[in-house]
Parts: sequence; structure tokens; C-alpha cells
Amino acid sequence: VQGAHIILFRETSHAELRKALSIFAGQSVETLLTGSQINDPSNGLLLDPTTHSAFGSFRFGIECRDKIYRLRKLYPDIDLPEMLARHDDEEQLLFGCKSHVVPGPSSLLCNVHLAIGYVVRESNAFQTILAILEDEEEFNSGNTGGDYWLATGASYLERQLRGL
Repeated sequence: VQGAHIILFRETSHAELRKALSIFAGQSVETLLTGSQINDPSNGLLLDPTTHSAFGSFRFGIECRDKIYRLRKLYPDIDLPEMLARHDDEEQLLFGCKSHVVPGPSSLLCNVHLAIGYVVRESNAFQTILAILEDEEEFNSGNTGGDYWLATGASYLERQLRGL
């Protein structure tokens, strides 16, 4: 398994993006997305690599209402990893194992991630955002400094989305 951020660490370095995420949440998420809080277990999930990739590309999300977590498949026509494919949309998710229940992830951050997924789906921006994120990963694996790429990457994403 791999540790997966619900809201990615690299996205939280942008003040404007944190403000936008607060708008999605309907309340400030500033304290949840800065400092050591970004790496708090409430902003994390343990997922196998293919499920981690599907979560990161907004192919599914987790909805939390009244402390009940549910799987939400955002693209029913796109194949999901086997671990997810065998579960129904809106199926309840439990965290922990048979002998030990662990606190679930932040319901607020799960719902923000899901809201972003819905926006991505409805705007048909899925492929564009996925390509940009893949380019960013490839670019960041080189020797280029992060500050320059953070500024140009965010600008590039904004220009691409405005063009849709």
C-alpha cells in the first residue's frame, strides 16, 4: 500500500488554491492545509498503487455525510482498478480491520476532493488536467527548482482550463 494525500501536498503551497478549496468546502480549510496539518493522517488514505492513481486522477472520490463514508464513482464508463470495480457506487466504506476500527479521514477534505472531481468531470477537463499533472511529475523528476515550476505550472493549468 501507499500513503495518499486527500488534498495533495504540492497544491497547498498556493494561497489562491487554498482559497479556492475553502470555497469548495464552504468554510476555511486553511488550518488543515498548511504546516504539519497537511501530513496529518486525517488528510490521508492507504491505497494500493492503482487505486491511488485512480483517486489522484479523480476517477472516484469519497463522500461523507452524517459520519458515513461512501464510494463515489465519478466515471462509471471508465474502468476502475479491480479493488474498486467490485464495489457499487455509493457503497459504504469502513476504515480499519475486523478487530480494530480506526478514525476515518477528514470528512471535509474527502468532500472537497469529491467536489473537485465533479467539477473536473462536468467541465470535461479530465484529460487536460491529467496531462498537466503527468507533465508536472515528469518535469519535477528532473533537476529544475520547485518554485519556478509551481508558478508556471499553476499558470499553465489556469490557461488550459480557461481555454476549455
